[in-house]
Amino acid sequence: MNRNTILAIVLSVLVIIGFSILNSILFPPKPKENATWNRTESPSTERTPESVMPTSPQQSARDATGQNISTIQPVSEVFPEKTVTLKNELVEADFSTRGARLISFRLLNHLDKGEPVDMVNLDFGGRGSFELAWGDLQAPVIDEVFQLMESTSDNLAFAMTYTDLNGKPFKLIKRYKLFSGEYMLQVEVIIQSLEGNVPVIPGQEKGLTLILGPQMGPKFDVLDNQKEFRRYYAFANENLEEIKINQAVETRTTPLVWAGIAGKYFALAGIPGTPGLSTVWSNKPMEGLANPSILGFSSGRPMTPLSNYIVKVYMGPKQQQVLEKYGSLQLTRIIDRNTWLGWLEDIMKAGLNLSYLVIPNYGIGIIIITILLRLILLPLTISSQKSMAAMASLQPKVQAIQEKYKNDTAKLNEEIAKLYQKERINPLGGCLPMLLQLPLFFAFYGLLSSHFDLRGAMFIPGWIEDLSLPDTILSFGGWRVPILNWTDLRLLPIIMLLSQFFMSWVTPGQGTSGMQGKIFQIGLPVFFFFILYEFPSGLVLYWTVTNIISAASQYYFNTHLKKKPAN
Repeated sequence: MNRNTILAIVLSVLVIIGFSILNSILFPPKPKENATWNRTESPSTERTPESVMPTSPQQSARDATGQNISTIQPVSEVFPEKTVTLKNELVEADFSTRGARLISFRLLNHLDKGEPVDMVNLDFGGRGSFELAWGDLQAPVIDEVFQLMESTSDNLAFAMTYTDLNGKPFKLIKRYKLFSGEYMLQVEVIIQSLEGNVPVIPGQEKGLTLILGPQMGPKFDVLDNQKEFRRYYAFANENLEEIKINQAVETRTTPLVWAGIAGKYFALAGIPGTPGLSTVWSNKPMEGLANPSILGFSSGRPMTPLSNYIVKVYMGPKQQQVLEKYGSLQLTRIIDRNTWLGWLEDIMKAGLNLSYLVIPNYGIGIIIITILLRLILLPLTISSQKSMAAMASLQPKVQAIQEKYKNDTAKLNEEIAKLYQKERINPLGGCLPMLLQLPLFFAFYGLLSSHFDLRGAMFIPGWIEDLSLPDTILSFGGWRVPILNWTDLRLLPIIMLLSQFFMSWVTPGQGTSGMQGKIFQIGLPVFFFFILYEFPSGLVLYWTVTNIISAASQYYFNTHLKKKPAN
């Protein structure tokens, strides 16, 4: 390897590393915000049913000595702490009597490292989900052990008796219902006075907040926006809005059809069943919760002796055939889909699913789809390679013109244009197939990032075991490559790099020589290697097969269609 070649490689690597450093300087991560919790009044209580807990002014509450009371107290009953389970064909859900909270929601048909995916991620605080707080999200959660009032195959009811700020007794009831054959859980929260008065509870605007969090499953190492992410949504008036929050809190008091938190393959969507509820999303760090993703629904304060609200919650896969069962809710909108290339993703998805029916291996399906795409583009490829071969045959004349008019750029460009016109060559003719590769590449990337059936899809056992993730042959054991942040040695990108080298070697230089030619032959493959190293293995497989087919066809055209050098 000569000095120029080594220099080309070094320059390519330095450009990539320099770009990474410059990007981090020009576009640093947003700093953690010391955001205040957004307290907004609930909607007007006009036209609100009595069963809702709307906003009302804070009522004065004093004890026998005239001192203000700021907390409610549980009646001194002791119940055993235990776990009870609801189960249907798809889900097994565990509930604890402490806080009457959900501590596990296992999806029986979807596995994560050999175990059912659990939508309640106890790695974040270990508390569980569906907790209640007197007031808003910043208030302490209710942690008393409830009495189990009712337990059937699909229903649970928990109850706890409290005294309100005026010392009057009332009962807090939580009812759960798991719907048959669905990933849908309903929770009803009831405040019932035992003496006919309106219970006076803590908080200013808010009555109770139902907290769905602090993290939805499955478990993850890091939210890198590629292997896993969290996105926040609000759907109302036929419009899906992505809620952009950065370690902060967002509150909406306007009515929503549903609010959601989506990961790469699974989602949580809360559907208010009672008017007047406000919605809150939060990923703001809290005490004991460094990385939460919370969805909450807050009621107003009680204004009748009996108040309640209902929320249905979908916790399951982002699968089209599952979500389209809830037609009027349009939960399918939570599935990621490219705005411009969604139609192309759909075609590729249909092709992959069709190939899977014949050969049940999505890796082979990707290879088949790649070959079919190359066949479709074959006429353009032939035209392009003929143009490139013709361009290569004109290099002696082009170089002669460059030498003759090296001090007159305008005349140089004019003479070269005349030469191309005389020879009937379009200098951009070789670029069209490459340009057409870009939408295919982005469509494949979108497909591999969102097509649920590719989750955990194995290609080669022991090597490429999940086409939606990068392959690995050696883990660095927690050590990360500086700047690049790589954690594993990956073989498929190396094979892709070799295929790119081969394709660059057999492709005519189109007027490039010297250092420019070295950059094309070496720098470009190295650039793609760094870019695609951490991409899903299915996408790298597609690009590798494309390189191999392109290189093979180019080699054939070089030996059969190459023009003799022009005189």
